[in-house]
Amino acid sequence: MDKQVMAILELLLSEYEYITYSYISDRLDISVRTVARHIKSLEGYFHNHRIQVDTRRGEGIRLILPDEERTKLKKLVNKNDSSGLPAVERKIVLICELLGLQEPAKSYYFSSALKISLGTVGRDLEEIEPWFSQQGLVLVRCRGNGLFVTGAEKAFRDAIVNLLISHIDTRNIHYSYIEFMGPDFFKKELSRYTKIKLAGLMDGHLLENIKKIVDNYDKNIKETLVDESYFKLILLLGLMVQRQEKELVLDRENVQAVKSFTQYDYIIKLLRVIEKYYNLTLQDCDVYNILIHFVAARRRQGLALEQSQADSQLAELAYKIINNIQQELQVKLDYDKDLLKRLLDHLKLLMIRASMEVKVTNNFLEPIKTDYRHIFEVVKKHIAFLEEVIGKPVSDEEVGYITIHFAASLVALENNAKSIRAIVICMSGIGTSKILVEKIKQEVKPVNIVATISSHAINEIELSEQGIDLIISSVKIETFILPVVVVNPLLREEDKLRLNRKINEIEERKNIVSITKRVTDKAVQTKQPETGGKDTGYYLALIHRLLENFYYQYRLVVKTKQELIGHIARTIVDTEVLQATILRNLLKREEYGSTVIDEKGLVLLHCRAGDCLRVGIARLAVPVDDLTNDPPAKIRTAFIVVLPQEDDDRIVEMVSQISKALIVDKTFLYEVCDGNKEIAVESISRILFNFIS
Repeated sequence: MDKQVMAILELLLSEYEYITYSYISDRLDISVRTVARHIKSLEGYFHNHRIQVDTRRGEGIRLILPDEERTKLKKLVNKNDSSGLPAVERKIVLICELLGLQEPAKSYYFSSALKISLGTVGRDLEEIEPWFSQQGLVLVRCRGNGLFVTGAEKAFRDAIVNLLISHIDTRNIHYSYIEFMGPDFFKKELSRYTKIKLAGLMDGHLLENIKKIVDNYDKNIKETLVDESYFKLILLLGLMVQRQEKELVLDRENVQAVKSFTQYDYIIKLLRVIEKYYNLTLQDCDVYNILIHFVAARRRQGLALEQSQADSQLAELAYKIINNIQQELQVKLDYDKDLLKRLLDHLKLLMIRASMEVKVTNNFLEPIKTDYRHIFEVVKKHIAFLEEVIGKPVSDEEVGYITIHFAASLVALENNAKSIRAIVICMSGIGTSKILVEKIKQEVKPVNIVATISSHAINEIELSEQGIDLIISSVKIETFILPVVVVNPLLREEDKLRLNRKINEIEERKNIVSITKRVTDKAVQTKQPETGGKDTGYYLALIHRLLENFYYQYRLVVKTKQELIGHIARTIVDTEVLQATILRNLLKREEYGSTVIDEKGLVLLHCRAGDCLRVGIARLAVPVDDLTNDPPAKIRTAFIVVLPQEDDDRIVEMVSQISKALIVDKTFLYEVCDGNKEIAVESISRILFNFIS
């Protein structure tokens, strides 16, 4: 069976509600026409396995199967999907299998599972053996006894974490439909079978619970740690619970020494919450393992590390490194105070990691070596003396991160003023976000990067008020008012093409706006070009649909924002499946931050769901607190927008006119917050008809 067909079948088996062809197309990155063709080809399979297929116009397709049969078919699909894996994926699967073994396995087990010869198994094992060695583990091959991996429990845990982190898809980690560390969390170029194997290393339900515990314990932790370090914390906590029967043995002297760390009480309190939740007793070694990761974790830019007496000595080292590198590269870098600060912060963490024997991973090492080979070699040469300071060689992973800091400053030298105002969202930390910003400035059409922000604090209203035209993100996020372009953190050629295309669109729109404004200011009447009849009819049909189904609630009584969202999800549509989808997606969107528009207490709630297109207003009898907003706000009115899951720029552009009007048109804002239903509908009609005219 074709891999795309297999992926569609697996997706249909995993979904219990109706899903549209567009939804499948978006998830698998194939065209709707291809989806239709592949589903047609599955008709024989459905018939042979007695699978009832239910399709509904406007809702999509779903399989009607008892849970037991669905589970059996899932296992069958996953098993059969291993044939024809490329060599690189076979090795990933082999590593997953070996890390998950409870007892030695013979080579023919892997030969059968992967549908390859014993000779190929042997060659693959030889090639993955160095990986295990790098993780502090040993791949044992005993004739007659089978294959197994041995090593310290800490090395096993670190190996699992490093394997998972190295294969995540950084563009999708905050997308509302992606289960944390589930199959879709991993790189899209991997086969479904390989993704499932990676996800199978951890208990997904356990990870979701751990993630909730951590986020509830410290609501600011995502703003403190870069995403990679945050993920590692969740994974290490999950492994601590999942592998609690495995003995974690560490140096007792070091375990006792960490009790003097300022972060000790913070971690202890977090671990006590987990102990209570799972009814287990953690050992000092568990505390040490989590604490050391937290202390050595990379922080987001702008978060100062704790000061120490050694700072002046580290500053001297940082100055020495910068001076030597700028001399060899024959460029001036010592003017860049930001480079000095970033390098100093990195050296602090490097010292901590070295003293506690914490290995750092760097998922960008190979592209860094390729794209910045000369800089990497120069940096490696001029930080080699640090070996005498820390008592051990500086790893290529550390050299790679330091290279990013220097590369970012070098790219910044060629930066010019830009015209399009944009913000950058990057999950990979200080260095990669800096280099992404500077590469955009150098290699993309005129664009002014105003700031870098966290994906968990996106308020499109505020950004729009600040004149932001575009969001450039290394993670896939949902936006409604502002356009977003998702790029690789190291900015590939295809990313530049997409950025330039979007910038062209924005420039064209801004030119139209400025021309319109000049004409209005001069009170000159000019005949506007007529909108094409086809588009006009399309927009008129959309407006009719929006106004005909306008959602309105008056003097609604709720106690919390969550209760408000729940009420909206239950009442804005009739079908239970769509209600559940809207509820889930509204709550997920709120994780990015609440969009409170102004002091009148108007909040914008929006998401995508099925083929639903609804707008509406919910007014509260008594205001409720929105503690997720910074600063906290009172919600008095909610403006709701639900858009179809299928991407259609025309729908988004038209409906977003309403939200933009809430920002710039105080009269319209008053009519939404204080007028009756008729006034609100009339005002929205005026905005929409002005848009298409």
